[in-house]
Amino acid sequence: MKPILTYHGEIPILTDSSGFANGLVSLSVTFKNGSMSETPAANGVSHFIEHLVFRGSRKYTLEEISKESERLGGYMNAYTTKEQTTFYINGFSGNFDKFMDILLDIAFFPNLSEADFKHEQKVILTEIASLKDSPEEYLDEEAEGYFFEGHPMAMPISGTEKSVKGFGISELRKFYKEKYTAGNCIISIAGSATAEDVINALDKSGANISSKASAPLTAACRGRKFDKTLSLGVEQVYAEYMMPGCTAADDERFELSALNMILGGLMSSRLFQEVREKRGLCYNIETDMSLYSLCGALSVFFSCDRANLNAVEEITRKEIRKMAKHGITESEFELAVNQMLYGFCSGLETSSGRMFSNLRQFFYHGKTVDSDSITQRIKSMTLSGVNAIAEKYYSAEESRCLILPSES
Repeated sequence: MKPILTYHGEIPILTDSSGFANGLVSLSVTFKNGSMSETPAANGVSHFIEHLVFRGSRKYTLEEISKESERLGGYMNAYTTKEQTTFYINGFSGNFDKFMDILLDIAFFPNLSEADFKHEQKVILTEIASLKDSPEEYLDEEAEGYFFEGHPMAMPISGTEKSVKGFGISELRKFYKEKYTAGNCIISIAGSATAEDVINALDKSGANISSKASAPLTAACRGRKFDKTLSLGVEQVYAEYMMPGCTAADDERFELSALNMILGGLMSSRLFQEVREKRGLCYNIETDMSLYSLCGALSVFFSCDRANLNAVEEITRKEIRKMAKHGITESEFELAVNQMLYGFCSGLETSSGRMFSNLRQFFYHGKTVDSDSITQRIKSMTLSGVNAIAEKYYSAEESRCLILPSES
């Protein structure tokens, strides 16, 4: 089924009621602003705004924002990425009007008071400082910073201690006014609700539906070669290898996803079997794809005892080069196709899964996408096509970032 696209003013509204008879609905309000939209001096302001809107809006107090949605059986949350900020609620469709009212009020009419700014600044600085307590997250942030160095993609989502201490409430309000507009907004709904329901809610809220979008970032971006070693108070070594990938809208993402699964995306994957299952050199090794509007990255992550580092690295490089030269086998191809179909189809079984899927398709393609066309695209892949993509992407020289235990 294909979601319905309706515009109200500058705001695209995606609605999808296919297959939902359980009385549930998922609602999201997204702004096309993340750390990539920021200047270095204001790095972290999008994430800061995500925090701040929950501290009060025109109609709702700090306590009411969370309690009202939870009282009605809803789950409310938000997230910020390099490219977007999204506020969402999952709950009963009978409470749609109230859920929509809360979302629109915090999204379009937040208080953004100076007192709340000072309070949340302390929270965010603590969040930034605590990143080193999660070596995997710290490594990933550092690695992307080196990989995309010189481009806004390199900036961390939460900002740095220096940047968050450097901008004030006036800069935050200015950024909000310029970026959190109708033209930068996408509303995605899945479940028992219609576009007319959303339009009525927008009109009732008084939100400015005619404010234009800000100019999108178009600067060319491609991952750069690096080799960095950091030290941290950890027991094991943490490592991440990175290579350039395609963009999130590139059609080659399907073949690349199949290759990613076979290399290290599954328990049956080559790296997991070779490194962990056969040799017991580490607890976990996995691969990932981070695809964005302007660029993409392929990564391999693992942690191990320092004594095992050389062996794990040797196997990792060997498997990457083997992938580039020979691709995957017929049986691996069948496995990847079935896993991709299962992953996509199972993600559409809940209202929230369908809401986020529709949002992602529209965000990167600028149009609604029929889920059947995606399953057909996966089924249309060929082994030769996948292996041609393997040679194209996995032949690149790997970048590397290590975290070693601090010397005692």
